[in-house]
Amino acid sequence: MIKSLYARIGILEGDIEKSRLRIKELEDNMNELISGFLEYLKGNRYVLIRFSENLDLDLVARMRNSVLVMTIGELMNIGIENIISTGINLVVLIDVNDRNTLRPIWKRGGLRVIPLNMVYKGQLSTIAFIDGLIINRTTEVLSKELLNAVDEDHLRKIINEYRRLRSGALE
Repeated sequence: MIKSLYARIGILEGDIEKSRLRIKELEDNMNELISGFLEYLKGNRYVLIRFSENLDLDLVARMRNSVLVMTIGELMNIGIENIISTGINLVVLIDVNDRNTLRPIWKRGGLRVIPLNMVYKGQLSTIAFIDGLIINRTTEVLSKELLNAVDEDHLRKIINEYRRLRSGALE
């Protein structure tokens, strides 16, 4: 009987320690959120906002330093033009890692898309705060890489058209 009571006390002490650790984790997360929010208010951070069906895109567009986070499927379902028409010009994509996939969207103009893994490494929940310099640098890097790069398919089409016209002129 006494041994079982001691065993039960040991189990309860373990549960209490787990609860203390969980409370500490929640306090740390809350302090990080408060710190991030204060830096956001100062203009030093961006807020990443995870897209959901009931999210008001017009509200997101009016928030300064806000970035919509979504999947490529969600982006295509809403439509690039619809996103741009709300005033949103930057989106972070969760499920795209290949930069070449982004090129057609960047070339289209008006909307800048960034892979999540280039700007954020943590666990993403509904909202997260991120250093504004990271977003700005990544946008610059991708802009140089995607907008200034030669579109090989287009170049190949031009060369083939030139060859076709040239061979027709020689006949």
